[in-house]
Amino acid sequence: MNKINKMKIKLKTKFATSLILIAIALLLLVSTAGLIYTRNVLQAYISLGIIASVFTAALIIAFFLANRVVSPVEQIKKALLEMGKGNLAYRVEVETGDEIEDLAKGLNQMAERLGKALADLEEAKTALEIKVEARTKELKELTDQQEEVIRQRTKEIKERMEELERFHRLAVGRELKMVELKEEIKKLKNAGASRS
Repeated sequence: MNKINKMKIKLKTKFATSLILIAIALLLLVSTAGLIYTRNVLQAYISLGIIASVFTAALIIAFFLANRVVSPVEQIKKALLEMGKGNLAYRVEVETGDEIEDLAKGLNQMAERLGKALADLEEAKTALEIKVEARTKELKELTDQQEEVIRQRTKEIKERMEELERFHRLAVGRELKMVELKEEIKKLKNAGASRS
């Protein structure tokens, strides 16, 4: 059994017990007084009837008062369960004019503030999500631009390397040609010198 049910039972028991004790005390007082002063049996039966009526009325009043206290507590319990499920729009309407009514009003105010705080939090979350989405888009665009720049630079470097390789082949080929020509000139000089 949960705490609220235990509290409800305790409240009903305390109210009923106190009212029953008051009624019994009144009955004993009335019956004792009636029997002491009355020696007539008819009057004694009338006194016992009055005592039984007062006792019954006391029981009815006790249960009425117990329900008057317990009913608002049950409404507050229901509100707590609803709010616990996330229904912060649920409100408790209790008009007892005592601390229980103050408690219900406080619970309603707390739920209202909590609902507002959750709405503000949701709004901030949405704004943050929009900012993150915009920043992510900016970063993607920047990344795409940087990748394009890198592709262009890579292409330029590759073309320059190819040019350098062609130049190198030409330079090496020219150098080899020069070496061959120098050797041929040397042979021709040596052949011309041996003829002279």
